[in-house]
Amino acid sequence: MNIFKGFDKKMLSFYRQLAAHNSRDWFEKHRTDYATFVLTPAQHFVMEMGERLRELSPDVHAIPKVDKTIFRIHRDIRFSKDKTPYKTHLAFFFWDGPRKKNDNSGYYLHIDPQKVFIGLGLYVFPKDVLEIYRDIISKPREAEILLGVFEDIRKAGYGAGGDGSKNVPRGYDKDYKYAELLKFKGIYTWHECPPPEELFSSDFIDWCFNIYKIMTPLHYWIRDKLV
Repeated sequence: MNIFKGFDKKMLSFYRQLAAHNSRDWFEKHRTDYATFVLTPAQHFVMEMGERLRELSPDVHAIPKVDKTIFRIHRDIRFSKDKTPYKTHLAFFFWDGPRKKNDNSGYYLHIDPQKVFIGLGLYVFPKDVLEIYRDIISKPREAEILLGVFEDIRKAGYGAGGDGSKNVPRGYDKDYKYAELLKFKGIYTWHECPPPEELFSSDFIDWCFNIYKIMTPLHYWIRDKLV
């Protein structure tokens, strides 16, 4: 396809200025910059990245629209003390599975002037998936398989694990060998670094793909066993 040529460095400049002047007036005066340096190349990125990701996950959703694969720039401020209206980063989520978007595992990407954060997994399990996960992990062989997936990803230099409760959930043995896994309420893998030079060229597709390829066994584990 080769329609994505990289992000312009003016994209990072746009977000720096937005962080300094986070208001509707400023944004409306710079809406053309948002369309030119953020949204249009983001749409091209989704189309091309989606084609590559289908080599790993044939049914991945890669929809080049806001509120689909591209996260909206507007913040939800209804229940937040922070009333700044706009997000100061660009984010994507390519999801793969039969559930609603955020209830599936998938491929995540965050870009801001300070860093690129790339990851994969299911950050928060839906309630029924959490129950399935705990039932599976309560079997030592299954726990060992998941730990093996984590270990392979960590050997490549990326983070892998999850966030969870302080205590082992009720009904499970607190002395179980793999009790720490039972505490997780989501599992994922991640890598964070300053914006790489590849961000500004078509090579960014390969840069992301090569990381996602190493992370994808965790996606397969979640998709095939949980959702």
